[in-house]
Amino acid sequence: MPQVAAPKTLPLNKRLAWAVLQNGRMEGKVFSLVGGTVVGRGPDAQIDVTGDAVSPAHATILDDGEWWLLNHARDGSTRVGGEAIASGAKVKLSDGDVITLGTASVIFKSL
Repeated sequence: MPQVAAPKTLPLNKRLAWAVLQNGRMEGKVFSLVGGTVVGRGPDAQIDVTGDAVSPAHATILDDGEWWLLNHARDGSTRVGGEAIASGAKVKLSDGDVITLGTASVIFKSL
């Protein structure tokens, strides 16, 4: 797995986290995260992920002092670290977690 550098600019008074797309048309693209970042293939997704079984608002990355993934998909296509996440479930994220959405994958990074 390639090393990924942190984004160069930091939002004031925010904890730093980012996501790196691992496949698809924007492979390698780095997205800075804020609480409430929608991941999916729809027009409202801040992280645009294409792939089989990716819904328009597949999941949301939340920050309430810790980072979480809230799964919106209903088809069992969401995984964190290889573990399936139930629809509506919220899972704590850790630095280096691989988030799988259908056939797309994203690496979560945080400081």
